[in-house]
Amino acid sequence: MARSDSTDDFEHELEGLDLASCRAKIAVLLAERERRRDSTQRTHERVKAMNYELSARREEAFTWRQQVQGKYEQNRQLEGQIATASAPWGTAVDYDLERLRRAIEQRLGAVVPRRPEVNELGIRLYGEMELMVQKPAEVERVEQTQVDTVLITHWRRSGSEQKFHLSYRVSASTMVRDLREDACRYWGISREQYVLWTLGNEKLQADLLIRKCFKPGEPAHLILAPKVPKNVLAPQNVQEAICAKIGPKSRALRKKTRSSVQNSEVRQGAASTEPDNFYEQMAQAPGLFDFMTQRDRRVVSHLPRIRFCSLCIYALLLVLTCLSIAAYKPKGQEYLSSLGVTTSVSGVGEEFQGIRDSDAAWSWLTHTVSSQLLRNTSSLRMSNYLPGWLRVSMQQVKPASHAECMQHGLPEEVKCFSEFYTQSSADKTDLKDIQSYWSGVVGLDGRSNDTVPWKFMTEQEAIHQQVGSEAGQYQRYDPSGYAVDYNLQHSNLTAVYEAFVADMIALRNASWISRQTRAVHVTFLAYNPAYDYWMPTWYMLEFPANGVVRPSARVQLFRSVFHQGKAMGMRQLVVDMVRIPFVALVLLYQVTFEAMSEWKQSGKAWRYFLGPRGLADLGIIGIFIAILLERYLHGFRAHISTVELVAEASKGYLGAMWRASAFHRNSVLEAFLLCLVVWRLLASTKVNRHVFLIWKTLSSSLAKFARMLMVFAPALAGFVLLAHVIWRPQLAGFQTFFSSAASVLMILVGDDRIAQHGEVTRPGTIIYILGFYCGVVIFAVSSWTAVLAQEYQKTRIAAGFRPEEYAWSEYDYVSWLLPAPLKKAYCLLRPSIVPSKDIEEIDDSVV
Repeated sequence: MARSDSTDDFEHELEGLDLASCRAKIAVLLAERERRRDSTQRTHERVKAMNYELSARREEAFTWRQQVQGKYEQNRQLEGQIATASAPWGTAVDYDLERLRRAIEQRLGAVVPRRPEVNELGIRLYGEMELMVQKPAEVERVEQTQVDTVLITHWRRSGSEQKFHLSYRVSASTMVRDLREDACRYWGISREQYVLWTLGNEKLQADLLIRKCFKPGEPAHLILAPKVPKNVLAPQNVQEAICAKIGPKSRALRKKTRSSVQNSEVRQGAASTEPDNFYEQMAQAPGLFDFMTQRDRRVVSHLPRIRFCSLCIYALLLVLTCLSIAAYKPKGQEYLSSLGVTTSVSGVGEEFQGIRDSDAAWSWLTHTVSSQLLRNTSSLRMSNYLPGWLRVSMQQVKPASHAECMQHGLPEEVKCFSEFYTQSSADKTDLKDIQSYWSGVVGLDGRSNDTVPWKFMTEQEAIHQQVGSEAGQYQRYDPSGYAVDYNLQHSNLTAVYEAFVADMIALRNASWISRQTRAVHVTFLAYNPAYDYWMPTWYMLEFPANGVVRPSARVQLFRSVFHQGKAMGMRQLVVDMVRIPFVALVLLYQVTFEAMSEWKQSGKAWRYFLGPRGLADLGIIGIFIAILLERYLHGFRAHISTVELVAEASKGYLGAMWRASAFHRNSVLEAFLLCLVVWRLLASTKVNRHVFLIWKTLSSSLAKFARMLMVFAPALAGFVLLAHVIWRPQLAGFQTFFSSAASVLMILVGDDRIAQHGEVTRPGTIIYILGFYCGVVIFAVSSWTAVLAQEYQKTRIAAGFRPEEYAWSEYDYVSWLLPAPLKKAYCLLRPSIVPSKDIEEIDDSVV
């Protein structure tokens, strides 16, 4: 009744006020309301503080009570001990009974509830401590920092003063998407046109948890504001495209459209807010808008195509391939074996590599070769066994003629020799001067009866002796020419040595090496019993048309693997036989599974076979088949036993380079197989999230950088051609375009030996080096670094923005590791790990 009277008095008072007085009254009432709200809020805060204080005091009192109870128990025990020690037996018994009674009363008091206190009217009385909710201190600390209520402030348009407030209770699993939809449904607005912002002006993503949206100490307050359109007006070209094209008003309409668009842009720019400018700035930078607006795309489509059994297949195949390489080429003995031959025959202080004229060549042939190959006390023979024959051959072109000159119109007396040794330019005539000398010594003191240095030996005759062609620094030489052989296992090796020295002196006097000579070859076969390696050795002296001799040496190695009568051949055979089932699994299981997965995903299985995974799998199968064919079909003919090879070499000169080539070719195939298996194994480790991010980053960067090769490759080719023109007269590495390309690539990786030729007298060299470094090295390295950094950030956001969501559970590991039957059995033993969406699948499979 009193409230009704006050309301009537207030209304009566308002009726007598004018407009200004009403406004003043309203201002006073609003201020009073704000004061009351502040007072109420302060009261709530004081009550909350008092509750916290009471809880802390209660916990403290409980702690002190426990301590007092402990001290009390200690005192009673001490009392009992003293009483037992000093009192007679009956008194001690009474004391024990009293202590037992107290313990029973204390236990009953803790278990049986006490009788509640009541007043004189029988109404129960409650204390403040009984009315408070008792919670552990840990729970209270968590609740103080945990967000369970969020205040949402909503305004209809940007900059409006009309705001609406609404509080929401949120749980640990409430998402931003759910909260925005509920708020938009409450206010009757479209959820597509509004977005939630924090007080720190940060836009919230739809798939974030509400409790993770706020920083420590930040109020749980969100703003539901309308989205700012990025572009509300059509571009000028669109406006002009939709206006009239013909007619008297077409030009006026275009001008009017252009002016209206410009005026609208000016007005929009003047009235634009900060988000508009931000979007416009992002739109002006290429790729920035796409990068800043991308989301976590949940990239997990690669996981079903990676199976644990595939990982095991490639891992075991990798181990077996390493064992095969170790069985085929045990230890690292090839370098030591070849080093002993090259060091001995090359002479003291690299005598062989320092040969530049025919005199030095004759000196090396006469002294170094003879002393190392034809003396039992030489370092070469002390460590190696030299079966078979030593061959010294020479290839020369026809005599000089005017037709061989490249420049036409020269005088008739100018004559030239052919630059290269071919079948058409080879001189096949008999050397009469040498024939007269050799007719008296043929077949004597270890000389061969089949080959003579004055008669031309055709290519077919050399091939019959298993001799092939050999590549030099200027050209490839066939096995034809003039040759002389010496028996390295002659009974009187001293006589062979003396005969060899005398023959070299006679051949030098007869001008066996002349201006017509294009190459001299020294070949022999050595065997190192300590390392069990055969070493076909080929020393070559090239005599180009410039008159400067270019020496080169080549030592290849092979061993008889399958004819040793040892465990080596059997070990290699067992490893190859064990690898066959795993390669068959790659063909029958992996290829079929990958093709079916590609067909289910894209409907085009051929994409797998043309992709990197398909090419790698097919390469593994093809290379392994080539290894078996090379090793067990062609290899059995190449890998004869040591005894058989010695017996065959003693009959006459025997070329063994093709055996070493077959051995080397098999090793190269094993290396290629190892690379493909390692690549497939690394590709299978993409099941790990970090490995996938790195793998995806590198593949994306390489794919994007490959497009830059359309500009980079022609520029690099131009630099290669320019280097070929500049350094071709001075450096051997720039004689051809392809050798120049290899040298330029060496400069790219840091070879600075070319810079030594940048003298002050050659400014073109310095300009080239500076231009190449600035235009290619800095550009390539900077571009690759920028592309790699951008692709990593894009991949990290698109495929790993929240790593905790990609963490595997026990069920995921079981599904990936175990086959289907074992997976079902494991899920039956542990049904709690099965997600709800897969329970029906497990039940149906069991039924």
